[in-house]
Amino acid sequence: METTLSLKNQLHGMIDLIKDESILQAIYTLLKKEWEVEEMYVAVSEAEPLAIDEGLAQLENGEEYEHAEAEKIYKFA
Repeated sequence: METTLSLKNQLHGMIDLIKDESILQAIYTLLKKEWEVEEMYVAVSEAEPLAIDEGLAQLENGEEYEHAEAEKIYKFA
């Protein structure tokens, strides 16, 4: 079984030797889709963790609302 580093090195070597632009474009498209999926899960603004912490603190302090109440307060409906 190959290590991750070994596989990456082999891929880099293969890509460097490819001359057909359509193959390179296909590889790029595949890798870009994987990158976009990963970014969805790791890209958060600085404000988001703070908002989560604030919400958890509010719950601990007993500040909670039923769904219908929250809809009225924040006009989600």
